[in-house]
Amino acid sequence: MLVIKNHRTFILFFGIFLMPFLSSLSSQSNEGKVFWFGFMEHLDVGQNTMVAMITSKYNTSGTISVPNNGWSQQFSVSANDVVIINLPSNIENIGSEVKRSLGVKLTSEDPVSVYIHQYHNARSEASVVLPMSSLGKEYYVMTYTGVTRNGTVHPSEFLIVAPQDETTINITLSDDSERGKSAGTSFSILLNAGETYQVQADLGSGDLSGTHISGDKNFAVFGGNSWTEVPTGCAFRDNLLEQMFP
Repeated sequence: MLVIKNHRTFILFFGIFLMPFLSSLSSQSNEGKVFWFGFMEHLDVGQNTMVAMITSKYNTSGTISVPNNGWSQQFSVSANDVVIINLPSNIENIGSEVKRSLGVKLTSEDPVSVYIHQYHNARSEASVVLPMSSLGKEYYVMTYTGVTRNGTVHPSEFLIVAPQDETTINITLSDDSERGKSAGTSFSILLNAGETYQVQADLGSGDLSGTHISGDKNFAVFGGNSWTEVPTGCAFRDNLLEQMFP
């Protein structure tokens, strides 16, 4: 066992140990000019509000759109300010293992940072959004155990968003899916730009954490739950929505 008694030596050793990880993280900025994202199923299906929050170091402008359903809106933001854009209510991904055309695209003239917020009443969650330049081809999903209340399953879930046409996605599930795929099952899907694919766990006790997803082109992944308690047994519950880092 290595014992380091000198604090300065420890800090130096710890810094050297972290350097490869910090180098990797530093290459994944949340600033960019092109973003793709989506929203997973919320407990309050069809009733929740979905917004994008945009900020920048620059006076800039851009467009946010859902290309496959025709919705589009221009925006402008002043340097060090924030603009909030309300998104259509029909872009929530509902159900499991169904290909939909609900990807949201944001483009800007100058670098911006983007955050999304999905909420209804007290049930609320937000996530940073990674730009195209920070997306990858391989992910491991992080979600949380779902819950079942009054006979209704509120599942663990994840969402894939494709920014490019003819993107082949390979998925290996860590738990059973809602449509009957068993844990350990591997399967592939083909997505075009703006298409989304959501997978939900079969049971309220299911957890899709550890699911492996890879593709032949860069894509985005979001993980979370439609409604759950953290930690298990907590009396208060929320939806969970977080973008996965490659």
